[in-house]
Amino acid sequence: MDLEQKHRQNQANIRSIYDLTMGILWTGAGLFLLFHRRMGFEFDVDLTLARIFGGTAIVYGLFRLYRGIKSRKQN
Repeated sequence: MDLEQKHRQNQANIRSIYDLTMGILWTGAGLFLLFHRRMGFEFDVDLTLARIFGGTAIVYGLFRLYRGIKSRKQN
């Protein structure tokens, strides 16, 4: 039983690290899409579409960060 409990704990830790990493990446991608023109990048994409997807990516990234932090506190 102890070995199975350790395995579950390891899986929870890996999932938490994955959530935190993906949260940072999605939030960064969203910020990039929102501010790409200010950073000097020009894409052949509609600005409204980039803003919608950027905002959605930020919200999803923050959700993943929240879920990762929440699961870390529970363990």
